Amino acid sequence: LHIERIRVSLNTRRGPVAFTADSVSSIDPLAFFFQKKPIRFSFKNLRPEHSASRGIEGEFLFLGGNEPRFQLAADFDGMTLEDFRWLDPDNLDGASGKVGGHIRFRRTGDQAPFFEMTLDAPDPGGSLQAKFFDLFLPYLPASVQRKRVEKLAGRGERLVRFKTADLKVEMPEGDRMKVLLHILVLDYNLKLQLSMEVRTDSENALLKIARWMGVVEVKL
Repeated sequence: LHIERIRVSLNTRRGPVAFTADSVSSIDPLAFFFQKKPIRFSFKNLRPEHSASRGIEGEFLFLGGNEPRFQLAADFDGMTLEDFRWLDPDNLDGASGKVGGHIRFRRTGDQAPFFEMTLDAPDPGGSLQAKFFDLFLPYLPASVQRKRVEKLAGRGERLVRFKTADLKVEMPEGDRMKVLLHILVLDYNLKLQLSMEVRTDSENALLKIARWMGVVEVKL
């Protein structure tokens, strides 16, 4: 199976967001589906519609039956922060800078899913709205660093240059998510290092929240 130029609409709270992929191809014979064997697919250049970046490339595996399995491994290099604006249009409007990273996801049957994503924006960095940093204030204790973030966030929609940044989000269990963030803003003498863990009361609650927000409701 080989399909070229695919368009996917992702429903979000703010409306549909269109993505395109140059191609999707099966690596294994489709007969594996009837033989109850896992089938691997590859995809190339998945990106927001009208984006000039190379997008995301990777593979996903699907196995049906009584204990279905899904795995995804994707990498991206040369995308921009603008490609992620749909996640938070208010705070990421005007954002710029090249980013690379990877996404890993797997789930088997009713077991808790595993999710990991990394983003790396190397030197020379890029720009973010000053108010974007207001998102981190609830997780920072009283300190010199917090005062600098408060001062920075108070500049509102003004774009601020950052030199480097990296983010890692990991969900090792269905009810727990870890977030690690590092960002360097030279103009404010700010080297923000944030480590936090989000817990919920019920297993898979994070996925339920994502569905409620419309993040994972996909229509072809």
